[in-house]
Parts: sequence; structure tokens; C-alpha cells
Amino acid sequence: MPRTGRKLRATLPGTIFKRGRYWWWSVRLPGEPKRKPRSLRLKGQRHGVTNLRKAGEVALAMWQLAIIREAERLALQKAITAQRHRYRSVSQRAQTIRKQFERALAAQQTRHDHAIELYKHRIHLLNEKLAELESKLNRIRLIERRRCNRRLDAYKALAARSQEQAVSRIRAEANKTIAEQKALFTRQIRTLRRKTALIWKRRIDQIKTVQSAIPHRPKPRHHRKARGTTAHTASRVATITVARQRHLRQQAPSEAPVTSNQIAIETEREFDKALLAIRRTAHCECCFRNGVIEDDLTQIDSGQRLCPDCMAALKEKITQIRLFGQ
Repeated sequence: MPRTGRKLRATLPGTIFKRGRYWWWSVRLPGEPKRKPRSLRLKGQRHGVTNLRKAGEVALAMWQLAIIREAERLALQKAITAQRHRYRSVSQRAQTIRKQFERALAAQQTRHDHAIELYKHRIHLLNEKLAELESKLNRIRLIERRRCNRRLDAYKALAARSQEQAVSRIRAEANKTIAEQKALFTRQIRTLRRKTALIWKRRIDQIKTVQSAIPHRPKPRHHRKARGTTAHTASRVATITVARQRHLRQQAPSEAPVTSNQIAIETEREFDKALLAIRRTAHCECCFRNGVIEDDLTQIDSGQRLCPDCMAALKEKITQIRLFGQ
């Protein structure tokens, strides 16, 4: 069996007395400001104990509980005091650091303000210099613009004179070419007229020759009646026809007679030859070359008419641009 130690006796403060059947204890517990009576009762009971021994145990338990609570309160108060002291020291340190930071910030702000003032002064100087340079640039720009305008006016006047001279030259060459073409066309028309008149004269001569070779037979009068029978008339007509054909074979020229259809065909051929010989000419609006056949000119999108050489050069340039563009 385990050994049991000797029970220690404790002297409780205050006074234990009996009130009626129940025991009371008049005492000032730790943490209380003054002394007061309290009933000695077990936990969970409404009334106090009636036994003195139990009353002592309950009083001892109450005293121990009061001591524990007071110790906890003192420990908590001590911890709170220490925490407050620590908080006060930390606050003082924080205030010291804050003051140091504010002083450093003020010094830094002062340096920044001084640097900003220097920058503002430099910017002001640069703005003044920039304004001066802009004024000089505007003066130079105005002078150059006037000079360019004078050059442009001179170039425009020169271009206008060159254009007028080119137009005058082209007009003179065109008028000369038109006069030459007109004279040539007039000569060809006259030749064509002479040829046509000669052809028609030959035709008329052939017709007259044939008509002169045919014997003349007077027409019967309308009031006379034809003599003889029908068979006699038919034989007479056949005899005259044979004689006329024989006479035509003897009197006709060696060459075949020209018909009206052949005359028309020959006339159309002569006209075609004359029209082919007469071809209108014009000038190229790119190289201003005169004497180019009008049918050989090609009109582009801008409305200009170009000669074959300028058209080939333009196509070559377009091909180069497409190749370099790719």
C-alpha cells in the first residue's frame, strides 16, 4: 500500500461562527477591500454545511481559490504593466524614429526643392533659347520660302514659255504637215479623177464603137401592120442577128469590152490606193515628236496619246516598279 503523509494543518484567517444551523466565515479574502461574512457551502448546494470539520474544508478551499485568483490577477496585472511599459518604450522609440525620419524627410525635401528650382531655372533658360532659335528659324524659313517662291515663279514662267514655244512649234509643224498632206491628197484626188474620167471615156468610146457597128433599122410605124407571116418574121430576125454578130466579131477590138462592174471595181481599187497613201499624222504628247501616224498613237488613262517608243518605255518602267515593289 502506498504511504500516506501527515496532513498539514493550516491556520485560516478570519472567524468561523455558526448562524442558526449553518456555519459562516467572516474574512477578507485576498483581492477584496474589506472583511465580510460569507456562508460556507459546498459547490452545487443552496445552504451551508452544518459540520465544523466540513466548514473548515470549505473555508480552506475558498481561501485557496481566492489565493489562486489573486495570484492570477496579480500576474495578469504585472503582465499588463510590463506590456504597457514595453509599449511605452516602443512608442517612445517609434516617436524618436519618426522624428528622425521627419527630419531626414525635411532635409531631403529641401534638397529636392533646391534641385527643382535649379531645374526650373535651367528649363526657363532653355525655353528662352528655344524661343530665340524658333524666331531665327521662322526668319530663315520665311526667307527660304520667298526664295523658293521666286524660283518657282521663274520655273513656272520658263515652263510656260517653253510650253508656248513647244505648242507653237508643234502647231507650225502640224500646219505644215496638214498643208503637205492636203496638197498630196489634192494631187491624188486629181489623179484619181483623171483616171476615172479616162476609164469612163474609154467605156463611152467602146459603147459608141459597138453602136456604130450595128446597122440602123428604122422602127415601123404604129399605124402600120407587120407584113408577112410569123415564120417569115422569125427567119428575118434570125438572119439579122447572125449578121450583127458576124459584124461585131469583125469590127470589135482585140481586147474585151469593159463592163460597168469592172469599172466600179477598178474605181474602188484606185480610191483604196489613194486612201492608203493619205494617212493622217499627229504629234506624241510625251516626247513631242511630230509626224507620227495617228493610228499608231495609244491613249493612256491620263488622256495623253503616246507614240510606240514612249509606250514601250512606259511599259518597261511599270515592269521595273512591280519587280522592285515585290
